[in-house]
Amino acid sequence: MRPSWKTISASLAVGLLLGAAFGWWGHRMRLDSWRGEHPYQRLLERFTSRLDLTPEQQRQVGAILEGKRQRVHALRAEVRPRFDDIRHTTDDEIARLLTPGQREQFDTMKARREERRRKHHHPDE
Repeated sequence: MRPSWKTISASLAVGLLLGAAFGWWGHRMRLDSWRGEHPYQRLLERFTSRLDLTPEQQRQVGAILEGKRQRVHALRAEVRPRFDDIRHTTDDEIARLLTPGQREQFDTMKARREERRRKHHHPDE
């Protein structure tokens, strides 16, 4: 049974949206790592300068942000497999539509994407 164009369009749209979202997020994370700071550190600095936080308020706000950072990290780890599953099923659906030559190029594109993801998420490997 061949997928309908609605299914293909929806899968492509989801893939594009996820790719754009993760691309934006990854870009932000890389910029922060190049600067040697975490986004929460920049946020604390912005709060401090704009709100004129006292040292005690800075410590308390920093603790709040760190606690939330840990929760966001845990949530991201929990949800990531679901995003990966959507990406993989989208790739599989698209691959089924391609000719053997196109599929070979598509596999090359996927391998490059995975290499970029691996380098970004595990740079020491």
